[in-house]
Amino acid sequence: MSVPDFIKEAFEGRVSAEPIKGPHMYRWVFNPQDATVELNHNHDRPRHKTEYLTDMAAKHPHETVKGYAYRIKGGWRITDWEHKPLTDKYILKSVHTAIEKRES
Repeated sequence: MSVPDFIKEAFEGRVSAEPIKGPHMYRWVFNPQDATVELNHNHDRPRHKTEYLTDMAAKHPHETVKGYAYRIKGGWRITDWEHKPLTDKYILKSVHTAIEKRES
């Protein structure tokens, strides 16, 4: 069964013909003491080896900022752990830089 033309037209330009390389989503933890970002994902890994945000943050003896980064067309949507937009510009830039380094 083929896809009707009106449905194809609705998705034209919205769906990439090329498969996405790499993870669709990162989990991140920002360490404010040394301004480092730890990234994690479970792309191509078994589900039982997933390291969650609470596990990542527990490695640090002090308060951290944590969240998610989702791949979107043309870049990344970076949110806090409650999936709300990240407002701190320094953390936003640090997370984005860490992702770009990891992706290249």
